[in-house]
Amino acid sequence: MNKLLFQLILYFIIYLCGSFPSAYVVTKIFAKKDILKIGSGNVGARNVYENVSKKLGIITFALDFSKAVVAFIIYSKYNLFFTLSLLMLVLGHNFSIYLKFKGGKGLASTLTFLLLKNPLLAIFSIIIYLITNKTIKNMALSVMLTIALLLILTNIFIERDIFISLLLWMALTIKWLPNKRNLANKN
Repeated sequence: MNKLLFQLILYFIIYLCGSFPSAYVVTKIFAKKDILKIGSGNVGARNVYENVSKKLGIITFALDFSKAVVAFIIYSKYNLFFTLSLLMLVLGHNFSIYLKFKGGKGLASTLTFLLLKNPLLAIFSIIIYLITNKTIKNMALSVMLTIALLLILTNIFIERDIFISLLLWMALTIKWLPNKRNLANKN
């Protein structure tokens, strides 16, 4: 098989890993509810944790963590591009093929992937987020600023790919923008 075609298939498999809707599956099976109709309607661990149950939120996070680990193993084993692999994972999580392209916000997947690649950069990102959020007291804005800084640092320390990084930044931040409450309030 052609090497390029094989790599494209691997990137698509990473997208499919990200597409697995952990929050949707967990709430359907264990709570008999549709997470798309609960709380923010976001298919993410935070929505499950805050609006269904803390236990199911933790299970959802663990599944999101696991799918990022699987994607990271594929990235590592086949020596794929880091930023493109992360982009495919986030696109899958945020725009799941299984939920008519609805999904979460991709933060757990992003942080897990980064933690596996560069733990110090992941910890630094968490610290930056905590400082930013404490200073401006706005979660959505803090997340978007932290993601921007994280991608700049990723380009410096891991892989220089500005175009893919910009696409990744858009994929991560676009989920925060539709809900103006996130930017106007402290959510």
